Amino acid sequence: MKRTRQILSILTLILIAGCQQPSDIEVAPASADQAGVEIVPVVVPDTGSSGAWSDSVAVLPLEQSQRGGSFLLNRVTHDTGTGRVTFALARVFFADSAVQMWGRNCGFSGRDLGAIVFDGGPMLRHPNVVHGRTILGVDTALIRGVAYASNATQKYVPNREFSWVVDPMGPRLLTVSVRTPDELIVHSPLGGARVSRTQDLKLLWTGANGRMDIVISTYDPTRRKSRPILTLNPPASAGRVVLPARLLSGLPVASRFYVFTFILSNRTESISMPQYPARAFARAADVYNSYVEIR
Repeated sequence: MKRTRQILSILTLILIAGCQQPSDIEVAPASADQAGVEIVPVVVPDTGSSGAWSDSVAVLPLEQSQRGGSFLLNRVTHDTGTGRVTFALARVFFADSAVQMWGRNCGFSGRDLGAIVFDGGPMLRHPNVVHGRTILGVDTALIRGVAYASNATQKYVPNREFSWVVDPMGPRLLTVSVRTPDELIVHSPLGGARVSRTQDLKLLWTGANGRMDIVISTYDPTRRKSRPILTLNPPASAGRVVLPARLLSGLPVASRFYVFTFILSNRTESISMPQYPARAFARAADVYNSYVEIR
């Protein structure tokens, strides 16, 4: 239990992201050197919404803005250049009513589903915290509903099926399964790298058997907050993508620090939960965050 709470504390620090202003970053779509790979700006549908971005939970803003349920199993590595931290966490969240602060959507309350078992063990049910900021720019938080989490650091292995059982002792029995992808190893850029805006940048990785998404985010090291601006979805089996210098030179010069988030994932779609109006999905992902400086 102590280890679980330590992991949850780490995750809470990572997830803090208040209600943000609409993105002022405009980057024209560009094609990477490989045919069929597009680099696309991230669009946040509700400019008042906020949440934990992809470097934390491997869920993109478009998915977070949609009411529904999610079963997540993520192994996350943070590579800052001065060290690497890796942990795995299973999470379950079913969005209920929208939560607003000062007229802006900041997230959803979490529905109580009763007991949930993950990989044979009970999940910890904890208060769902919705983060926001006051009109004076002060961080604040509201507790709305519940969410579920389990420390999966010792359990996570590549290419294995994991399952959740919802309400195992009640009438709403539901079993959801998903298989983890290959082990993801990122070779470039590594954390702490200094990247030139005037040279092409090779993104290199090992790992397939899943979908590859790469998210480029600005990063504020003081507040430990990231903001996604670009995504690309190359074939996982390719193992490489070259970002042209013309794209790097177009990144916001006001931001020196960035996060390259590699997400190798498998998912199960269109899960129906009794007495819940929206669909849910399950995703298992190996996530690697490289924190770099772009000059």
